[in-house]
Amino acid sequence: MSYATLANVAVISGKSESSIDSLFLTIADREVERVCGRSFGSSTSKTEYFDIENRNVFIDGDIGAREFALSKHPVNSVSSVTAIRRYSDANNVIQETETALDSEDDYYLWNDDNEGIIKIPWDYELVPGPKALKIVYNWGYDTVPNDVKDFADYYAARIADSGLSIPSNTSGHPLAEIEIGRYREKYADILKIQKSKYDSVLSRLEEILITKYKLWD
Repeated sequence: MSYATLANVAVISGKSESSIDSLFLTIADREVERVCGRSFGSSTSKTEYFDIENRNVFIDGDIGAREFALSKHPVNSVSSVTAIRRYSDANNVIQETETALDSEDDYYLWNDDNEGIIKIPWDYELVPGPKALKIVYNWGYDTVPNDVKDFADYYAARIADSGLSIPSNTSGHPLAEIEIGRYREKYADILKIQKSKYDSVLSRLEEILITKYKLWD
């Protein structure tokens, strides 16, 4: 899904749509994903496993809920939470049994400020062991936030307004140079374009993207 749109880029840059290379929009979209470390416009399923320790969690002297923080956000929905018990049979072969937890009674999703934490009450018996809890959930932005669209539009407009015409290879990536025999032609690094009238807006929008949407490793 494209974040920058030709119509918006034309309005911002003051150029006609026909004069704007579609490659500029592609580069702007890639810059969004570089800054944020994620893509937008689709929900992704993820499976995570958690170790279960051989103890309950105490909070202020009381036994509290066990908490399992999901690594991706925002969390849109939880597909399943499964407790896994492993044991050796009579032939010392490891066997597994899985028990699905009920979303009404056995666990709940704490999702304030996109924290994405699965909480399981203390009285639910979890068998200790490595990777003894499996959680499958969906995360991501099904729609592209307006902040993201704005950044992509302004980034593409800055490129378009620079008057650059950058050849690309068959994969759509801008070329650094072309060499034919003794002839060599070099092109500007599109990510190091000189400062322009768009920089103050882009700097502010980038701060917003990092604060609200950056997916840290």
